[in-house]
Amino acid sequence: MTLQTYYDILGVSANAAPEVIHAAYQTLARKYTHSTSPEAGQMAALIKQAYDVLSDPVRRSDYDAWLRLNQTNQPVTPVAPMPTAAYHPPKKGSSAAAWIIGGLVVLLAVAGLAYYLVSSTGFFGNKDEPVQPIDTSAQTNTLKPVSPIDNGITPEQQNARNQAHADYLAAVNRINAVWNSLPKNTRNALRDEQRAINAAREANCQAQAVSEYSSPIEIETARYRCEVPLMDERTNELRVYIQSERNAPVYDEPSDYDVSYDEPSESHDDSYDDPVSYTKPAEARAMYDEAVANINAIWNSLSDETRNALRDEQRAINAAREADCKAYARNNYSTKYEQDTARYLCEVPELNDRAAQLQEYE
Repeated sequence: MTLQTYYDILGVSANAAPEVIHAAYQTLARKYTHSTSPEAGQMAALIKQAYDVLSDPVRRSDYDAWLRLNQTNQPVTPVAPMPTAAYHPPKKGSSAAAWIIGGLVVLLAVAGLAYYLVSSTGFFGNKDEPVQPIDTSAQTNTLKPVSPIDNGITPEQQNARNQAHADYLAAVNRINAVWNSLPKNTRNALRDEQRAINAAREANCQAQAVSEYSSPIEIETARYRCEVPLMDERTNELRVYIQSERNAPVYDEPSDYDVSYDEPSESHDDSYDDPVSYTKPAEARAMYDEAVANINAIWNSLSDETRNALRDEQRAINAAREADCKAYARNNYSTKYEQDTARYLCEVPELNDRAAQLQEYE
């Protein structure tokens, strides 16, 4: 049975950046924390275990070395919970001792082998027989290069899955943004209906994907593609409610990641049109994390050649965006509470705009 790695559990590549791992962990943690499926508890524990190791540079380095030794680092699609390799992080200070002991064992093995070969040819206790040359024609255990493990997933299939997932995350971001701008009493009235729509959409798209495809990665790609237009259609329906009565909106997510937040006061004043006045830093950070996950998914779907060509430009864009949004927040708001909120809200549209530009390179 194929064993999942911690990278497989979080759905990221083995060379994923720390921010990609963080965003993937937050997305999966929100999903399984509020899930009612029987496997939710087990998956939540595996996700936490994977993140604890991969978010620590030292533990991640030890884990990568362990993966290379055991040859388990192969991409798999986590369709259902699977057994995880029994990885136990090494104790601090044990690496040097292990190398020394290993070196001594190797030296003893080489010495014993040399003694056996020399004595078997007559140098020790059997001088009457000449030394016989080694017959290479009789060797049957010649080592051959190990071929890469073929998991059956083509680059085209992986790119299609990554693109479908990026489109899905963008659709989730759109419907959440509209939902969060609805008046509180409207959301309360629509909450049960929205949950029923979410459940029906997921079940129907999963059933349709399974009926059309057999491989896990193609099923996952088809499900994402099925859900995007349905979420956009529901987004347009929700926009109609925005034109009705308006109370101060709060962050209450209707999507797959149904996370509850503390609701601010319903009172509002003439500053209502400024989203900083009614958005909490945690809510703004959640929107920012989704935008980061979206652009990272698109970036990782680009070819290595394209990413290498764009890397310096992307770093410059990242630095400029962060500096501009920090300056904007600092110059327009006085409290750290407002500045944190303003900075995240400033970066979200710029991240989404850049993500749309990167899609043109695919």
